Amino acid sequence: MIEIEPFLDAFPVLIVIPCWLRSRFNGLAVGTGSAGQSKLSRSQIAAVGTRIASLLLVVPLYIAFPVIMVVVGLSASRLARLDVPATRALVFSGSTRNSLVVLPLALALAESLSVAALAVVTQTLVELVGMVILVRLVPRLTGRARRLSGR
Repeated sequence: MIEIEPFLDAFPVLIVIPCWLRSRFNGLAVGTGSAGQSKLSRSQIAAVGTRIASLLLVVPLYIAFPVIMVVVGLSASRLARLDVPATRALVFSGSTRNSLVVLPLALALAESLSVAALAVVTQTLVELVGMVILVRLVPRLTGRARRLSGR
């Protein structure tokens, strides 16, 4: 079921080298990892269009996740009495899944499961749109929550 060669090709570029660079040069890994993940994503974009009908079935789940996690994050921050910056960090870290990290694994699956890699790319596209929306929305939500609670 799993073809190990694509995973072995991607693992050093997306995991090992960025981690080593980060430990060695303190922060350089972000750009290296992003470049590798971007290349993998671009290689799958055309295929997303060919399977769009089946991929659209999961888009509502990808949209629901950050919506639910914003509510969970805001609720947890109130329970923990977090300040605004910590609340925003909690909401954003809970709302994103960093799905591209699993893309090499999805690409290593057998051809019959190739839609998994396309689902990861689709999830990433939805997540990027969601993050653009949350960049505008979360400061308003956390600012209003702060005024209402008197913090």
